[in-house]
Amino acid sequence: MFKTKFKQTINSSMVVIIGVVTYFILSNLSHIANYLLLFLQIIRPIVIALMMAYVLNLIMRFIENRLPSKIKAPKLRRTASLIITFSLVFAIISGFVIILLPKLIDNVSSLIGQIPPVEQVEVMAKNQLRNMNLPDWLMTEISQSYSKAVTSIVDWLYQMTGYATNFVAGAIASLLSLFLSLVLAIYILASKENLILTTKKLIYASLPKTKIDKIENVVVELDRSFAGFIQGQVTEAIILGTLCYIGMLILGFEYSLLISSIICLTSVIPFFGPYIGGVIAIILLAIFDPMMAVYFAIYLVILQQFEGNVIYPKVIGKSVGLSGFWVIVAVTVGMNSFGLFGIVISIPLMSTIYKLSSRKINQIIAERKIKIS
Repeated sequence: MFKTKFKQTINSSMVVIIGVVTYFILSNLSHIANYLLLFLQIIRPIVIALMMAYVLNLIMRFIENRLPSKIKAPKLRRTASLIITFSLVFAIISGFVIILLPKLIDNVSSLIGQIPPVEQVEVMAKNQLRNMNLPDWLMTEISQSYSKAVTSIVDWLYQMTGYATNFVAGAIASLLSLFLSLVLAIYILASKENLILTTKKLIYASLPKTKIDKIENVVVELDRSFAGFIQGQVTEAIILGTLCYIGMLILGFEYSLLISSIICLTSVIPFFGPYIGGVIAIILLAIFDPMMAVYFAIYLVILQQFEGNVIYPKVIGKSVGLSGFWVIVAVTVGMNSFGLFGIVISIPLMSTIYKLSSRKINQIIAERKIKIS
């Protein structure tokens, strides 16, 4: 009797405590959000270091597995692969700064220098409309709409040039944080086995072994999916950017390096990235030469059809083990749930769920000895 009343008292107390805590959280949601953002800002260098270490580990692991068999000592292999990895990354960054960056700056400077006055744009638009022999009322509507649109775009470009100074100042201020993250990433990669062992000890001391085995299976599958996705996405972006640059050079488009770089960078975003980059490139070209923008749009549609039907399924589909249907489902759900961040993580997560679910379903079917034809 006493035990029953004691349990009831404990349960009632827990309900009251949970209610009070919930009320406190909801009443101070803005303050809690501010503290959470402050905490995330404090640990941001650590999070960036972990992300850098994970991506660089893919390269380091690839190099370490291909070192000569004569190098047998694990520490020596780790040190050699770490040095080669960071030397390779430094060489790529140096090549970008020395070779590509000056050309990109020239493209941007030329682009900004060719921004015409709004009055000149209006005259050009009216002359082009007169040559089309449209009705007067339609020509007036189109002319006014076009002038307003161009005015907004030109004003936005001028504002962006003004924001460039603040952007550069902010970028310089972030270099120290990035450098600290890079140093931390080196330490993580150099002693990743010890860190993994410490984490495993902590987990094994906190959870029963049956749950740990399940968690380990999920983590291993997540690692495979994210690694395959990152490799595939970067490969696909480089291929698309290179094809865009070569095609623009052959067809004689201006600002080929700048626009191809935009296409390449935005293509890292799954599925919608090339379209985002294409819209930005078309807007930039339309300001100075509308017909060139039209021709580029046609070329980009053809290129994206080739990319979507040939490159993407073979590169991304194989890297994560998903068909095109599940890729689209994953991206749609991720975008509607968490925006850009959801798009990035949706495909690897869907791949992990798909593989684990398929494995479990096949296991159940095999245990029941069911044959499905």
